[in-house]
Amino acid sequence: MAGIAELLEVPVPYMKGVRNEQRGAQDLLNRFQGRAAKHLKIKDGQGNYVPSSGPIDLAKAVTDCLVTYGNAGSHGRYLTKAEAERLIVACEAFLGALECPACKTTVWHAAHADRDYLRCDCDGMRWKISH
Repeated sequence: MAGIAELLEVPVPYMKGVRNEQRGAQDLLNRFQGRAAKHLKIKDGQGNYVPSSGPIDLAKAVTDCLVTYGNAGSHGRYLTKAEAERLIVACEAFLGALECPACKTTVWHAAHADRDYLRCDCDGMRWKISH
């Protein structure tokens, strides 16, 4: 998640000491959700780029699983097989939503078509890069 956040230029403030390198997926997902509403667009039937809320909703589902299952104080230290599978399915669905449905290129692997956007091979999905 940290590598994807870096490629998509999701701003992550510096944290002092070791915590900077041990940033959790929940923090990165929250920051992604904040940026995706403005930066992630898909092409509609008329050729216009419109915001895509699918990945944002799916990131929230992953965050909900992490909050529920990742809190050792309230949940315990171990996940059941069903809980682990639910978390894995949620993560895979989130990552799948960042893949162009037409050409199957993930938005973070998309080519730098210009200095402002990452775009997939068919130009059906793009992420605005902040400068």
